[in-house]
Amino acid sequence: MFPGGQDQPERRINRLENAIDMPSSHIESSAPAGGLAENVWLTLCFFLSCYFYGAELNPLLALPALLGPLGVLVFTSAGRIERLRGDAPVLFYGCLAAIALVIGHHLLFSRAPDTSFVPSVVLACLPLWTLVVALLKAPRQLWIMISALVTVFAVLSAFEFVFTRQRAHAPLRDPGNYATLLYLIWLPWLIALIGTKLNGRERVLYVSLFLLMVLALLATHLRFAMLLVAGVPVLLLLGGWRYRLKVANVLAPLAAIAAAFVLYLLLGSSGASAAFAGGEGNAPGPDPRMLLWVSTWQAIVQEGGLHGVGLAAFAELYPQFRSPHEQATAGIVVHNDLLQLMLEGGLWLFLPMALFYLVTGVALLRELLRGGGPSWRLGWLLALALAMLHATINFVFYVLPLVLLAAILAGLIFGARCDASATPAPGAWTKGLRVAAPVLLGLNIGWMLLDITTSGVTRGYHQAPLSAYLEATDARLMRYAQLAQTLNPRRGDPVRIEARLLAKRFFAEPSSAAAVQADLTYRKTIELQPWNPGPYLEHADFLDRAIAGGFEVSDRRGERYRSARALMPAGAATNAALINWHFAQGDHEAALEVMSELTNWCLLLGREPGAARLLEELQSAAVTLRADDQAERLGTCAEAVGRQSGSGRHKRLLMRFFGD
Repeated sequence: MFPGGQDQPERRINRLENAIDMPSSHIESSAPAGGLAENVWLTLCFFLSCYFYGAELNPLLALPALLGPLGVLVFTSAGRIERLRGDAPVLFYGCLAAIALVIGHHLLFSRAPDTSFVPSVVLACLPLWTLVVALLKAPRQLWIMISALVTVFAVLSAFEFVFTRQRAHAPLRDPGNYATLLYLIWLPWLIALIGTKLNGRERVLYVSLFLLMVLALLATHLRFAMLLVAGVPVLLLLGGWRYRLKVANVLAPLAAIAAAFVLYLLLGSSGASAAFAGGEGNAPGPDPRMLLWVSTWQAIVQEGGLHGVGLAAFAELYPQFRSPHEQATAGIVVHNDLLQLMLEGGLWLFLPMALFYLVTGVALLRELLRGGGPSWRLGWLLALALAMLHATINFVFYVLPLVLLAAILAGLIFGARCDASATPAPGAWTKGLRVAAPVLLGLNIGWMLLDITTSGVTRGYHQAPLSAYLEATDARLMRYAQLAQTLNPRRGDPVRIEARLLAKRFFAEPSSAAAVQADLTYRKTIELQPWNPGPYLEHADFLDRAIAGGFEVSDRRGERYRSARALMPAGAATNAALINWHFAQGDHEAALEVMSELTNWCLLLGREPGAARLLEELQSAAVTLRADDQAERLGTCAEAVGRQSGSGRHKRLLMRFFGD
């Protein structure tokens, strides 16, 4: 199965491919040899994507996901487009249209353009990688390489779980996403190999690897993963009965699954119990995801529309629609990709994804009705359909490595292979691609670097390129902010940087002209970022200091504080600012009302540093005002927040508090 000797790496991979029975109706067995370099390059890009955690940490690791496939299209795909057979031209043109649609949606319609570029890149990778896999010389090599890489992840996770009881998630941050990554690889190999003739040594090898992968899958403590692993034996028995498979081929994976289950129950039964209990410490009440979906639907009805609200805008919009009963989630994703795309992308992006779901479902149904037995195509379709099902209760298509793996599966399933019998000269579309791809690449990289750098300066993410260099002097940072406004006139962050610098200049050398200029710049920032409470608070703070200094500027402080709190009702900073404003105006009744409403958000406040101290100070103020009810609730909330990272006794206190 794994030949030794002095063979070249490419020949070894080809032998591994040939050792696996891949029916020619599913994968073109006469695919031209070669393509190892491009497959290694794409595997490296996939590997880097597994360490991409979002725009605030390591956003540059998203660039290889664009650079890799575009490089393959530009430098190694000459003549392949003309040799495509079947429906592949439709796939080709459709993928290019989808890429343009996603990027165009971000550039033209997003109401949160400062943060939406990264998810637009992630979604654009779905059609881009599907197209590239359809054009590869040897896509089976890429599948084997990616499978080997994920298997290494699984083996490391399984051993770490055995020796340290550590919950499996690495290299991804979220265990649910990691479980998806594992079963997208495990299921196709499982289904294909139960119909393949293996010798004893090969069967032992695969059973051992399957055992470790299933153990890693269970070690995520994810309910969906546990239900999947529990349901696979039923699927194997039904498949073995329908397709008349050899008993040994079915019993081998069943033994691996049973052994992994027993080992997991011996080592991690507490994790399994917590997963099915919904997580330790959650307050009793309605299911958080159901509340999340209801709030999202309300946002769609009130704020959605044909174009949506913009990719990545959900996190900014959700606090306005969040129910006080839903404090168990971070509020960054909907945990339902179709619902989130409907809100953020409107019909432009929801309909293509819904069509992708429909085409995959129809293809899986046809494959099952065809009755050809276990095959790679069946395994790929089942894994992809399962990921789509999982995306209705989690987030899959907003996670870069999962998008790349789903695209690889789609390319293997739907991509017609190249015809090696002829090598026509590159046509107009190939020549056009060689021009368009570098332009698209340069545009994406340039805009992304600009957005990342600006976000790094605005939000203090010093991992962003050039942020430390730009912040070295105010003059340099001002020149950059003005240049970024010229290049990105719809971005609010560059204007916000300029407003901060103008306010700093005013405080250093006060003048009426400087005060008016800073005031107008803050107003422009709020116009460009109407859902971000930060500019509202910064503008109000500037107005406070300017008016205290005797300068005549528009007195909109109260409006700014109220707007900030309306955008972030559970935020410690927004509530504290509004309460202080009411006290400054002598409106103690309004201040106490805000305090009372703040105690509805104790679970969320517990995630903010300094919230416990704020609540204690507010409790003292309530005692001074002889508001006993508010003081008691603030004290209980302060105690709960102060111990949120502590013992189970505190968690029971929280549940009693919210149960009253």
